[in-house]
Amino acid sequence: MLQATGRLFIVTDYSPEWSYPEGGVKVLITGPWQEASSNYNCLFDQVAVPASLIQPG
Repeated sequence: MLQATGRLFIVTDYSPEWSYPEGGVKVLITGPWQEASSNYNCLFDQVAVPASLIQPG
């Protein structure tokens, strides 16, 4: 799930499917999000990481 201002959003797909635990990998997450002005965060093992909405829809 992706979080924006305390709300959870549905994830329809993501890439890559796995990565080494050291991190440093760019992750692409897709879903039906429309709010380009919102600040998004993605949670990885309860750690919030800033996210950017590239294209609404």
